[in-house]
Amino acid sequence: MNPRDELDPTRRSALRSLLVEHARADARLSPARARRRRTIAAATGFGLVAAIAAGAVVITLAGLPLFGPAPVATDPPVIPVTPTPVPTPVPTVTPTPTPPPSAPPSAFTCDTLVAPDVLAGFAASGLEFDDLWPNDTANYGTFHQHFAEYGGVSCRWGVPNSDNVAIYSYASLTADQRAIMQGELTARGYTSEDRSDGTVFLSPELPGDFFLFTGDAVYETNGTERFGDLVPYQEASGSDAPPT
Repeated sequence: MNPRDELDPTRRSALRSLLVEHARADARLSPARARRRRTIAAATGFGLVAAIAAGAVVITLAGLPLFGPAPVATDPPVIPVTPTPVPTPVPTVTPTPTPPPSAPPSAFTCDTLVAPDVLAGFAASGLEFDDLWPNDTANYGTFHQHFAEYGGVSCRWGVPNSDNVAIYSYASLTADQRAIMQGELTARGYTSEDRSDGTVFLSPELPGDFFLFTGDAVYETNGTERFGDLVPYQEASGSDAPPT
């Protein structure tokens, strides 16, 4: 029986591959070496067929594998990853609030608010200038702080440890500022009278306290109704006489 008839299809394919590989190897050899190789192959061919038929382990001849070269492992393809761009944060600009406009400083001080002869009379009577006014009084002095807030000035002189005091004040006013001061005086119990120079506010509890409101200013005298003692009143009216 021909040994090839005993081979199943798988082993027959293996034998065919082996013979093809030998033929390729012979083609690369010199003619003399190829003839010797074919002679050896013919002598051993039957034995190889028998070994394959018997299930022997496949061998290699002349360093050539029976079933061809082993597959070479390859690395999986690297897929480039494009990073997702991160948006650049936009800085938030917080607007700086505009402070309310401050009143311009008064053109008068306590040394120039009252006529020089009046100041001389204070000194002769023992009245001293109170440099803490109007910030030292939480009640009555609080109202007088409006004069400084509105760009004016309020000054006080007095005999220490007594009720003998003199207060002179002045400020240029807007319509809103005038309404605020008049409203606070009314809340304190002051009454108003219209006169030739403007509106005078009088206190029933402080008979010597007077506030004169004109169209654009307020004047105060305490202890006397002589608004003419105030230099800004003299400049505005052209007279040092009190209103009638």
